[in-house]
Amino acid sequence: MNNNMMDKQKEAVTRKLKYGSLSAGFAVAVVVLCIALNLAASLLSAKWDLRVDITDDEARYYTISDGTKTLFKEYFADNPDWKITIRFLAPEDKITDPMVLELARSYESTFNGHVSLAFTDITSNVDKWEKYCEETQVQLTQYHVLVEGEYHTRAISFANFYYTDVETSTTVAFAGEKTYTAAIIKAGLKESPLAVFTAGHGESLDNGKYTLADYKGLSPKQLAQANKLVLFDTLYDMGFDVQVIDLNEEDLPANTRLIFISDPQRDFMDYDPTNKDTVSELEKVKAAMDSYNVTLFVSVDNQTPVLPNLSRYLDVDYGLSYHSGVAVLDNDHSIKGSGGNKLLGYIAATKSGSLGAQVVKDFSGDERFVFNNTVKLSLSTAMEVQGEDTLIATGNTATADGKTANFPLIAYTMQANSIEDEQGDDTENKEYKTAYLFASTDFLSGDYINTRYSNRALLESILRKANTVQEYVAIEEVYFVDEALEITTGEARTWTIIVTMLAPVVIFAVAAVVWLRRRHA
Repeated sequence: MNNNMMDKQKEAVTRKLKYGSLSAGFAVAVVVLCIALNLAASLLSAKWDLRVDITDDEARYYTISDGTKTLFKEYFADNPDWKITIRFLAPEDKITDPMVLELARSYESTFNGHVSLAFTDITSNVDKWEKYCEETQVQLTQYHVLVEGEYHTRAISFANFYYTDVETSTTVAFAGEKTYTAAIIKAGLKESPLAVFTAGHGESLDNGKYTLADYKGLSPKQLAQANKLVLFDTLYDMGFDVQVIDLNEEDLPANTRLIFISDPQRDFMDYDPTNKDTVSELEKVKAAMDSYNVTLFVSVDNQTPVLPNLSRYLDVDYGLSYHSGVAVLDNDHSIKGSGGNKLLGYIAATKSGSLGAQVVKDFSGDERFVFNNTVKLSLSTAMEVQGEDTLIATGNTATADGKTANFPLIAYTMQANSIEDEQGDDTENKEYKTAYLFASTDFLSGDYINTRYSNRALLESILRKANTVQEYVAIEEVYFVDEALEITTGEARTWTIIVTMLAPVVIFAVAAVVWLRRRHA
C-alpha cells in the first residue's frame, strides 16, 4: 500500500512538472513570438522605410501651392502693373507672429515685382494709423496685417490666420495661404461679389446666438468690423463682401451673388393683388435669381414653423420642400452621445455629369458632414428634368415619420437662365440659378465650420462649382495635429463588443487547449 501511495505521489509530481513545463513553455513561446514579430517589423521597416515621421515640417506652413501660383500668374499676365503691398503695423523685429510673417516673405519672393512687404510702426506714427483705420473701418493694432491693392485695403488680424475648434478652444490649423490669397484677390477687384443674408423674419445663425436683424443697415465695411461670425469670416476668405438686408425695406444690390435665408421664423411677404402697396420680398429674390448667376441657400431645421409663402416658392420654382416638425434621427450614424441628433451626412449617389457630381468629385467619401436638429426634406420628381438632386444624405438607418431610409440632408436644383441678345432672342450663352435647401440650420454654424468636420470644405466646393467665385481656388489649410478620434454611436457599439469579447475569447481558447491536453495526457 505504501508503494501504491508513493507511486501516486510520484505520478502527481510528474504531472505537475509536466504541466508546469507546458505552462512555462507556453509563456516562453509567447515571448519568442513577440520578439520574432518585433524583429520582423524592424526588418520590414528598414527595408521598406515604414517609419512614420511625426515631427512637424515647418516648411509646409510657408509653401505656396501650385493653385495659387497658377492663379496669380494669369492675373499678373493680364494686369502687368498690378501691385500688392502686405503691410505689417510694427517694426520687422517686433512682429509677434513669425508664421504670418514668413508666409508673407514667401509671397514676396514667389511673386517678386507684384507683391512687396512693408513695415509701419503705428505706435509712433499716429497719422498713418488713423489713415489705415479710416480705409479699413477697423480699429487696428500691431496684431493686424494690411493687404493693400489698387481698389481695396483688407485688414486681417493674426488670429484670423488660424482655425480654432470651437468645442475645445484649441488652435488646430494654419490657414495662411488661403487667407493671404483671398485678401490679395479682394484687394485687386474693383467690385467684390456680395453675399446677402436676409433679415426681418427672425433669421439667426449659430443656433440662435446671432440675430441677423442686429446687423441690418450696416455697410459691408461696417459689418466686417462688427463681425463675430465664423461663417462671415469664411465668406470673406473666399473673396465675398457680406451684407444683411431686410427685403421689405431694401432691394438686392446688383453685385449680389449669394442669398442666405437662415433659420426663418416668420414668413416672407409675397405679392398681394388686393393690396397694391404690398412689397413682395420673394419677387425680389426671384428677380435676382432670374437675372444673373445667383445661388440661394435656405437652411431650416425640425423647429422651423410652417411658412406658406416661402414653402410655395421653393416647391413651385425648385421642387424642394421641408416637413415642419418632422425630425430625422439616427442612433447609428450620429456623433456619440448626441442621442441620434447630431447626424453624420454622406455623399449621395448624384447623377453623372450633374452639379452635385462636380461638387463632390474631389472628396474621398470618408468626410464627416455634421447636421444637428435635422428636419425631413422632400424633392419633387416633377422637377427632375431641371437639375434637382440630393447632394448629401443620411445613413440607411435614419428614421423620420416612422420610416427608415436614406433621407436628404442637402438637396438642390440648378436651372439655366437664357441670355437674350439685343433683339430679345435667346442666345446659346447660359447663366445659372441654383437653390440649396439644408435640413439643418447648424450645418454652417461656427461649431461645425472651423473644426475637423468637412462642412466648410463642402461649402467651398459648392461655391466654386456654382461659378459664383471664378477667382477662388481650392487651398487646403495646414493642420498642426490630429485631433482625438471621434466615432459614431454605431462604431462605438461595434468596438465595445470587439474589445469586450476579445479577451474572454483568447482566455477561453487557451484554457480549452490546456484542458484538452490534460484530459488526454
